[in-house]
Amino acid sequence: MNTKEFYIKMDELDYLDKYLTKDGLMVIHKDLDKGVLIKYKDILNLEWDELYGRVHGEQPLHTMTRVIGYYAKIENFNPSKVRERGDRMKGNYTLAEKI
Repeated sequence: MNTKEFYIKMDELDYLDKYLTKDGLMVIHKDLDKGVLIKYKDILNLEWDELYGRVHGEQPLHTMTRVIGYYAKIENFNPSKVRERGDRMKGNYTLAEKI
């Protein structure tokens, strides 16, 4: 796909935040607080339908989550961080009681 076409189509989707990075375009879905990194080579090599699907979580490239002001790939999380993220998403912020 032509990069100019891609950026025009992305600008039409006002529910997404878009950030240029050295590796590609970071796209954050405002309502879901989830994001994906679309690499520049993928923008050039894939059609709009596939890119659109990846932006909307149908075919994620890298799933990202916001952690204290920055975005991180959840694929890189250790098991403890995965459980912590699950608790945060449920709103479970309490500490376990000692037995």
